[in-house]
Amino acid sequence: MSPHFDDTLGALFLGHMFSMLLYGVTSLQTWIYFRRYPQDPLVLRSLVLFLWTIDCLHVVLVTHGVYIYLITHFGEAIMTLKPTWSLIMIPVVSSISNCIVRGTFAYRLWKSSGRAILIHIIIVTLSLCIVAFAIFFSVKGFFVSSWSQVHRYEWAIYAGFSSEMTVNIIITVAQIRLLRRFRTGVRFRSVDALLHTLIVYSINTCFVTSVCSILGLVLFSALPDGLLYYAFYFVVSKLYLNALLANLNARSSLQESLHHPQNSSAEPPTVIGTLSTVTNAGDKPPHDHLDQGCGDV
Repeated sequence: MSPHFDDTLGALFLGHMFSMLLYGVTSLQTWIYFRRYPQDPLVLRSLVLFLWTIDCLHVVLVTHGVYIYLITHFGEAIMTLKPTWSLIMIPVVSSISNCIVRGTFAYRLWKSSGRAILIHIIIVTLSLCIVAFAIFFSVKGFFVSSWSQVHRYEWAIYAGFSSEMTVNIIITVAQIRLLRRFRTGVRFRSVDALLHTLIVYSINTCFVTSVCSILGLVLFSALPDGLLYYAFYFVVSKLYLNALLANLNARSSLQESLHHPQNSSAEPPTVIGTLSTVTNAGDKPPHDHLDQGCGDV
């Protein structure tokens, strides 16, 4: 590793800082969700609570790893060469959380697309592969004595980041195609405006998560002696979880914008795969179809 600490301890410190910032947003959105939607199914509320618990564990692991380097072994430069068990565990915790979130969006895609199966098999398979790559990397990481030895298993990092980017794009493209099917032309302008907003936000969120994956790949390849790439493991899972919570918490705003488009300025937050407006396909007019979907997750 580099004798300077900017791309090692500095990267971990900045990653921890952004991770804590996003954790605050996640916790706030979780509180808003339970306060605003107590009538949601028990399964969904349990899933949100479980994901928030994983996020808490993720924060504990990140904080422990950074604390060990910066406080417990302050001034011991040799210790920065050795991975801590908590940092080695982060890819596993992050990938499990991401897999659950993607599974939630994949289920909603499957439900609202007439139960098409092929694309969802691809999404689930890639998501499980990402978890497998993370588990392999972490298990091997327990048996290395320095960060430089991690590069023996660099293929798992490349495969993980690449699969992450690929599955993001697949989910977003599938969602955009689905949303475009419900455009009505001139009959329901408020519905079309809402669909357009959802499509734009979906693209934006896919862009953010994909950029994280691309930067992780580039930094791992270009700066193999640093830990800049590892900082992205600190934030990616929180981007996914915040996307899901934003999607759930936006339902009341979506309903208001459908019923009172001339008075409502509310816009749904950036989300991955926002499908709460189209979860029950049927023969109803598009306006009724979207209205029902806004209240059903």
